[in-house]
Amino acid sequence: MMFEEHDVIVLTADLPKEGLEAGDMGTIVSVYPGKFLVEFMTRTGRTVAIAPVPADQVRAISDFDIDHVRVVTTVGWAGVPSTEDVSLAPVAAGKKRGV
Repeated sequence: MMFEEHDVIVLTADLPKEGLEAGDMGTIVSVYPGKFLVEFMTRTGRTVAIAPVPADQVRAISDFDIDHVRVVTTVGWAGVPSTEDVSLAPVAAGKKRGV
């Protein structure tokens, strides 16, 4: 499949250096021969990582995909806070915000 800038993709392999896991979704920001530069964000729009990803480690999203939430626990490329950050600590502990 041909991908273009702004296409949403799904990782098919973990990228441990960036703290990313297979199944994470990202948006292609640049297309290069054999790879893509992909931005990965939280559901609230915080950038977690902007990483080069080999073309054979992505797939298109499908009508049968469902979002799954996980808490980011590492500091990524853009300085995303760890779970020690006040705004994420209740979520990391399994508690609702404001409770």
